[in-house]
Amino acid sequence: MLLKKALQSTSYDEISATLGKLHGFPQKAGQHLTLYLTDRFQSFYQLYNQGKPEPIRIHDLLKEAGICDGIEDIALAAQASIGQVYRLRYKNKEYAVKVKYEGIERKIRSDFSLVSFVLFCLKFFPFFNPAVIEVADSIRRKLLEECDYIKEAYSQQLLGELLSKEKDILIPRVESQFCNDKLLVNEWISGTPLHEFLKQETAAQKQWFLRTYLHFVGRSIVEGLIHADPHPGNFLIVNEKGAPKLAVLDFGCMVELTNQEKGALIRLLLGEYQNEDELIEDLRILGFTETTLTEYQPVLGDIVSILLEPFYYDGEYDFRHWRMQYKLNTILSSRPWKEPLSPPAKVIYVMRVFHGLYFYARSNDLKINWYRGVRQPLNQHQEEVLP
Repeated sequence: MLLKKALQSTSYDEISATLGKLHGFPQKAGQHLTLYLTDRFQSFYQLYNQGKPEPIRIHDLLKEAGICDGIEDIALAAQASIGQVYRLRYKNKEYAVKVKYEGIERKIRSDFSLVSFVLFCLKFFPFFNPAVIEVADSIRRKLLEECDYIKEAYSQQLLGELLSKEKDILIPRVESQFCNDKLLVNEWISGTPLHEFLKQETAAQKQWFLRTYLHFVGRSIVEGLIHADPHPGNFLIVNEKGAPKLAVLDFGCMVELTNQEKGALIRLLLGEYQNEDELIEDLRILGFTETTLTEYQPVLGDIVSILLEPFYYDGEYDFRHWRMQYKLNTILSSRPWKEPLSPPAKVIYVMRVFHGLYFYARSNDLKINWYRGVRQPLNQHQEEVLP
């Protein structure tokens, strides 16, 4: 009934409120829609941290985690797609406590059973792209992975250690002694939510954010552990001793790269290929099938150049000149294709990160030198990761 109500609503505020009640995939989808350039989806900003509060035995769960005597205050701070966040004051320190919704894994599986049924019905239509089934399944797996708080705590702690010397980046310290499969506890970080920061601040401060986020992405690629959930609700701007820092939150959606995959992705971003065979080999390393590589071989170089154009231009890139959709449509309509173009799951999530970067630049009319911005973190560690 809630889904039917959402579909019939004429108000985006009503749709947003309904998605927040549903949690899981619907709320996550609403968050992702804010990364598209349309004012209609501004109503969905509240989905970053507002939804239907769920009854959770928070004191019992804290006691099970060893947090009992010494609790001074606890208050509900946010309702996310997978769990609720509480602000806890315990023994003179403040913590963020993320608690998983009861039965959320079961709900996600149920949501995707419906998605699978709809896709099964659509597969009999001539316009249907079979690659959509694989994409939906990869989203299902990734959402279920986000329910693994033990893995999320490990990823957050590891990336925090790897990037600990980055002066403009802040990753909250994980309190691993309190974490379990139901609770994720880390230090509380106070700051300005990114979407509010981007509304208020000067162009120079916005450019600082974009350059810092680009540097964070580059460093994460080098470390082989990429934060792949770029919506504004996962970032705070923190004022630390008069200097801004970019605080990164929520490490449930991560992309892990092997050493070979790191090298291939770095070479793609640098774009320094001697011939087409080198490009094809890197796409093969990143998981493209032989069928896709053979079918689209004549245009793969052009497609990569279009998608990564901001990284290949040595100057302040102006997205008004990009025309990505037009260029891609021109190439892909140039001839009939036997098979749909099917990027592997890792590439889809990496491109989601790049899309987030592009969104922030386009929506705020920010012009920076992507070419030099990404080369600084990549070249700094190039000898360690490139064969």
